[in-house]
Amino acid sequence: MIDVRTPEEFREGHVRDAINIPLGQVVDDIAKQVPDRERVLLLHCLSGGRSGIATQQLRRLGYTRVFNLGSLSRAQSIVEAR
Repeated sequence: MIDVRTPEEFREGHVRDAINIPLGQVVDDIAKQVPDRERVLLLHCLSGGRSGIATQQLRRLGYTRVFNLGSLSRAQSIVEAR
């Protein structure tokens, strides 16, 4: 799970086991963090807007299994349901 909010927002609270790659760094940093372009990537942010942008960017880079979970609260509810 990838949280594309700012580091400050991430420090204030985040989904368990999520990694933080801010939207402005996704294109440059994703290959270092997740080299496997077939791996399932679940993205979220505060409301779903930034994660939607990041989802499109990653798909353009060849990541085929990228999904926008939307908001932080939605992502948290999905993780808690596991």
